[in-house]
Amino acid sequence: MRLVAEAVCKECACLPLAILVVGGALKDKRKHIWEDALEQLRKSMAKNIEGMQAKLYSRIELSYKYLELIDAKSIFLLCCLFGEVAEISINDLVSYGFGLRLLEGVDTMKTTRDRAHVIVDTLKKYSLLLEGRNESFVKMHDVIRDVTISISSKEEVMYLVKVGVEKWPEEDEGKRCRGISLRFNKDFVLPVDSECPELRTLMLECVGGLSEVPSSFLEGMKKLEVLHLRGMCISTVPISSLQNLWMLRLYNCKLVTMAFLKELQKLEILSILNFLNVDIGMTLDIGKAR
Repeated sequence: MRLVAEAVCKECACLPLAILVVGGALKDKRKHIWEDALEQLRKSMAKNIEGMQAKLYSRIELSYKYLELIDAKSIFLLCCLFGEVAEISINDLVSYGFGLRLLEGVDTMKTTRDRAHVIVDTLKKYSLLLEGRNESFVKMHDVIRDVTISISSKEEVMYLVKVGVEKWPEEDEGKRCRGISLRFNKDFVLPVDSECPELRTLMLECVGGLSEVPSSFLEGMKKLEVLHLRGMCISTVPISSLQNLWMLRLYNCKLVTMAFLKELQKLEILSILNFLNVDIGMTLDIGKAR
């Protein structure tokens, strides 16, 4: 067994990150699984990922493959939507996991929270997630995030995550995405319309000011379930395009009115913080939203 482990380490090119990731994936596995993994590593095909050694891609891909729970893969992919070097709140994973129905067999926030904590512990054991500043937070290494986003592009779940982005994704790219997370400055201009028919999660953050959300921007996102906006100016919301929305987060946003919230019939989770210039001279009766 020791010889096989040493061979696996050698195939990892002695890169600490690769060793941690693969070691976590194979920990407590039987010898034949180690031998099979070694053979896979020896035959792995090079991947063209900018700024990363091709071998490292295959090591992280192998660790992802060895995640035995579908739920764990779903939460792991969800972590990719958060910014580089960001600390990810486990409570956020619980909320997003519940809103997107990522976990099988759970139908309350409590059962979702319990399952999410189990999954986070598993991902940390596999070295796919790192410890955060305390037990309520985790981190994802930027290399692991980049590789995982690339892996997701080959599956039915495709994520697009960019920091300092200067333009909205090309039409062909947007049509395939299930999740988009963009961070930009106040000069960034959102398109008047966008075709993202498969998009479930949209996270937009403007830094250094407010960015305008065109009234028709969301119309091509009929399947949108989670919307998280930070530093955005919202005047008109196309209600008909948000009928599948489960979760809405508006942080540091300028709102003309909140009356549209009454029309979001499927809204389960609502979070509004530091809103600006909002017309609050109306009564909210959101029902299940909380």
